[in-house]
Amino acid sequence: MPAFQNAAAAALAAVRRLAGVSATLKRGASAQAITATVGKTVFKAEAAAQGPASIRDTQARDYLLPAAEYLVDGVAVLPQLGDQIVEGAATFEVVSLDSEPPYRFADPGRTWLRVHTTLVDS
Repeated sequence: MPAFQNAAAAALAAVRRLAGVSATLKRGASAQAITATVGKTVFKAEAAAQGPASIRDTQARDYLLPAAEYLVDGVAVLPQLGDQIVEGAATFEVVSLDSEPPYRFADPGRTWLRVHTTLVDS
């Protein structure tokens, strides 16, 4: 791996060690303990109102973790719509932002995921 990719992955790992939260990743009957860093993504969304639709800023709660640790039944997979991340008493569901996928890679080496979620139960 090139030096910049190594440095980016090391920086993400250091932030997770210092500020990571414990949570549970769920897909169907599968549940996996994870440690992730919490972030956010601000994006534009249409809000139906009386009259024409308006555009407003909204945000998603993101979870950053190594792609190799996003496991379902012990197998590394990519996030899917409807996956859930439970943090304490709060449940967040994996969502797409506009027409984008529900995740993006957080480093040049594509070894870390930024998973977009929204609160569905607290």
